[in-house]
Amino acid sequence: MKNFRLFVALLCLSSIYAAQSAERSTLLSACTAKISQAFCCGRDKNRDKTNVSDEVRAKLDAHAPEVRLMATMFSKDKHACGGKNVRTRRWLPGYYIKYGHERYRNAQYLENFVRERNLNLIGVAEKWLYHVPGRPYALTGENYLTISKEVVPSNDFDPIDEHWAQLGQLPHYDIQTSNFVLADGKVVIIDTDIHAMPTKQDGTYYPPVWAKP
Repeated sequence: MKNFRLFVALLCLSSIYAAQSAERSTLLSACTAKISQAFCCGRDKNRDKTNVSDEVRAKLDAHAPEVRLMATMFSKDKHACGGKNVRTRRWLPGYYIKYGHERYRNAQYLENFVRERNLNLIGVAEKWLYHVPGRPYALTGENYLTISKEVVPSNDFDPIDEHWAQLGQLPHYDIQTSNFVLADGKVVIIDTDIHAMPTKQDGTYYPPVWAKP
């Protein structure tokens, strides 16, 4: 990374030197932006990536010792399934506290997938990142928790064939009734952990059941 940033800086400086004086001002502005971007990338690991609302963050911060203990307990069995690494608290009504950052990452990916393919009958539960107080800012499962908004089911909602057809297009490999909620006319995916959406990077990748020969 250091060599790359140095290369970008030298390339920009050589361009400025070779240019005519009239062009140098414009090139200088453009190159300054590129150099700044290159060096900022290296500092990203030292930046807090929390993106929950101020209200939710304040409640979590107020219970920092409990949150840290929760994160420590989660990390002892990182990939526990069946809701074992999920908690609710009276002081945070309407939200779930979940282990790690991959749930947030997968939810973002799934939202983009649904939007790009216009799967208008599929929804994804809202999720955010929260930095565990006292931990490093590097984006790891031990340093961040996923905060998920509760999805309230619609009792009078009965899905049609098109709902199931769209559901079958998702890059989600654990479609079962405990992993989605029927709400507001949509099938809303609430489970995006690495068991439901494994990746090669997680080292737990396997193809969807319907893709197997």
